Amino acid sequence: RMKVQDSPYLVKTIDYFEIKTKALLQMELCPDGDISSYQFVEASEWKMIFDIGNALYQLHNAHWMRLDVSPENMLFDKYGDIKLADFGTLTLIGQFVEGNEGAGPFVSPEALAYPCGTYKVGAPTDIFSFGVVLLEAISKQLAPRGGCDGYQKLRRGELMLGSPGYPANCSDELKNIVNDMLSVDPNARPTASDLVNIARTHI
Repeated sequence: RMKVQDSPYLVKTIDYFEIKTKALLQMELCPDGDISSYQFVEASEWKMIFDIGNALYQLHNAHWMRLDVSPENMLFDKYGDIKLADFGTLTLIGQFVEGNEGAGPFVSPEALAYPCGTYKVGAPTDIFSFGVVLLEAISKQLAPRGGCDGYQKLRRGELMLGSPGYPANCSDELKNIVNDMLSVDPNARPTASDLVNIARTHI
């Protein structure tokens, strides 16, 4: 985290402590916690896309992958903006290793298939994970967890926003963007820059 430039969209590191057996980061206080229990409406969903899109743009532009984009790692600051937090799996693009893929329900198909998959693990991996976060926020349903049939369907492109059990409580434009983020082919997903530019017109 100390190698990543500060940003209004990333939780700041205030101080760093190292003792014989531990390294501790004192992070910026985000008093309202994470987004997991927040009831989103379309306006706040666009705002989340703008904020987290900016966070991912900064990381990707500096050749980093976040690799754990999940609701628990998105925190509200004191102004109501959403910041990306917890950088324990931050990895340089091209240096992905098995076991560093992040929270199970949000893992991209290419990270799950590594090292035998068709596609490389790169910046689009974070976009898929963010798409799953939005799938949950918009449908008000948890994404499929490991062990159920839906988990693999999501990663085969057979489950998306608007599928049975995942109502698209939003405009067609937002639904289509989320479903593009959930594309099996990483090259078909929008970039972080694309997300920021689209969301900017809605906030």
